[in-house]
Amino acid sequence: MNKVDWKSVAAACDMPESKVKRHWREVLGPDAKGYAKDGTMRPGRTNSKGGIEKEHRLKIWEAVCGAYDSAKWRELEEECGMSTTKLKRHFRDVLKNEIAKKISADK
Repeated sequence: MNKVDWKSVAAACDMPESKVKRHWREVLGPDAKGYAKDGTMRPGRTNSKGGIEKEHRLKIWEAVCGAYDSAKWRELEEECGMSTTKLKRHFRDVLKNEIAKKISADK
C-alpha cells in the first residue's frame, strides 16, 4: 500500500508516523491477511505495552482501505486465480466491513 497518507493518519491518531506504519506492517496488516485467509483475527492489544487503541486501529484500517486501488491487484489475481474485478469487489463490499467490525469489537 504505497498510497496511504501515513502523515494524516499519524496526525489524527496523535502519534508518530513511524508507530502507525509499524503497527500496520507488523500487527494490523498480518491480522487482516490472516482474516482474509481463514476468518480469524487476533484481538487488539489496547491495554498492553505498545498497544494501540481501537479507534486508532480503525483510522489506520480506513486509510489503508482508502488506498486499495494502489494494491498490486494483478499479482493477487495470478496468485489466487480470481479476476481483479472480483477481488476488488470482495475487498470493497465484504472484507473492508468485516475487518472494521472485528476491530470495533475489540475491548
